[in-house]
Amino acid sequence: MISNNDYWTFVVEKIITSSDILTASDTNIAQFEWNGVIIEDVIARTDSTGLAWGTNFQLLADDIVFFSTAISWLWADAIVDLRNASVTGIKTSLWTGTKNVSVQNTAADGTGAWTITIQLVCRKLDTNSTGYSI
Repeated sequence: MISNNDYWTFVVEKIITSSDILTASDTNIAQFEWNGVIIEDVIARTDSTGLAWGTNFQLLADDIVFFSTAISWLWADAIVDLRNASVTGIKTSLWTGTKNVSVQNTAADGTGAWTITIQLVCRKLDTNSTGYSI
């Protein structure tokens, strides 16, 4: 029997350059293994310049959008979490096996060297599950 103390939270962080965020394909930023996690929150924080181009910035779990916010909300030094995403912001789960979280823009590829830091606040569904940025 696993106690409640074994289901702890952890954070996976990834810094992404604006020009690496595409529309035609998503880019994996984190991978999770074993029996699953719940992503309880997302914190997206831009650098001093913000993101360039695109209409919406999206995070996908197993190809399903769970976080989407307008690029215009990701101006210089902006912070957006699940609750404040302008389009979609819902908790999600990643089930048994090896699963990925990825990023993608809508309408146009990102450009430039500006960055966004993504922090995924996760809760383990068992003692073996792990997650890391890729």
